[in-house]
Amino acid sequence: MGSVTGGGDYESGTNATLTATANEGYHFVKWSNDVTDNPYTFEVTTNASLTATFAPNQYAMTFILGNGEANVVKTQDYGSALTAPTGFERSGYSFTGWSPEVPATVPLGDQTYTAQWNVVDYTISYDLAGGQLAEGVTNPTSYNIESEDITLANPTREGYTFAGWTGTGLTEATQTVTIAKGSTGNRSYTATWIINQYAMTFVLDNGETDIVKTQDYGSELTAPDNVQKTGYTFMGWSPEVPETVPSSNQTFTAQWQINQYKMTFVFGEGYENVEKIQNYNTELTAPTVPERVGYTFAGWNPEVNTTVPAEDKTFTAQWNLNKYKVTFKDYDGSILLAETEYDYDSDLSGVVPNMTGRTNNDGAPFGGWDNDYTGKVPAHDVVYTAVYGGTYILQFVVDGEIIQSGEVEYNTAITAPESPTK
Repeated sequence: MGSVTGGGDYESGTNATLTATANEGYHFVKWSNDVTDNPYTFEVTTNASLTATFAPNQYAMTFILGNGEANVVKTQDYGSALTAPTGFERSGYSFTGWSPEVPATVPLGDQTYTAQWNVVDYTISYDLAGGQLAEGVTNPTSYNIESEDITLANPTREGYTFAGWTGTGLTEATQTVTIAKGSTGNRSYTATWIINQYAMTFVLDNGETDIVKTQDYGSELTAPDNVQKTGYTFMGWSPEVPETVPSSNQTFTAQWQINQYKMTFVFGEGYENVEKIQNYNTELTAPTVPERVGYTFAGWNPEVNTTVPAEDKTFTAQWNLNKYKVTFKDYDGSILLAETEYDYDSDLSGVVPNMTGRTNNDGAPFGGWDNDYTGKVPAHDVVYTAVYGGTYILQFVVDGEIIQSGEVEYNTAITAPESPTK
């Protein structure tokens, strides 16, 4: 592939010079007589025919893979078919071609072709399993081999403790997950949780020990029932008890309303009862006891509490019947006829001295007893003195008809009415 100059007619004995010029991409090899000189000078002694031989040049085609593997060098003839390497990979990248573009045949001169790569983006998916990330916090949904280290932000979930992530590359739940720079491949992570337990404390406020229930978050919560406090009515809990366990320890305090009770004080027949309605355990004072003729107050049955008990209650006044000294005397009190103590209001008929037919020194008949003698023991010591004379009822009766009646004093003159006529 080339041309020759210097050929022509020459006289015998003269010198001729031939020059072979190779085309682009080729080089001179030799002359047909195997002489390799170029230009070639020789003495002409006879007719001669010489042909120049040309061969293609060889060039080094260097392919830089850029994936850590050795460069691929292909040394080929100019113009020969050129095929780029295939089947090589680069972790985290996708091959997009060569720079410069590889020609179909070997070009002039040594050449270098560099593989072009695009970084591959991988997905990261998450299942928070009911949790959520803090406001303003996110985890990336993609990354590539060139990304800096990525440490996942952990979610939170009300009533639960984060136990860690499970998923790509993890053999167990892991709380701190870092995707290191240089990692590849799509990834998937799932949050795992441990349910929390919380202490629900019920303060009974009735002298009994607090009730503590330790339960799982969200489980059914039932407050203690049939709580009682002497003298009070249960009104509920503060704060109100929820249907399920909340996400923190809680204290619920029983609320009580003090009861009122009726205290009835009974004095007895003839006296009006006294009623006091008071709060439980307040100071209780018995009412003033009225005077009762012939009796002495002996206390209450049952004994009156110092404070209001936890029930309606009746207290009945207890009375002792008094005894009084009753004395009977005669003759202006100079003679003692009888003297003893008797129960109030008891009948004296069996103990009063018999004064039938008795007269005083003046002959006046017994006329009764002084001090308003009634035949009953009065409410005080008493001395009854015999009274002689006195006033009598004088009646004049004719044929069964009272024609005159009136009171007359003992030993006074009386005048009879005129005799009636028939």
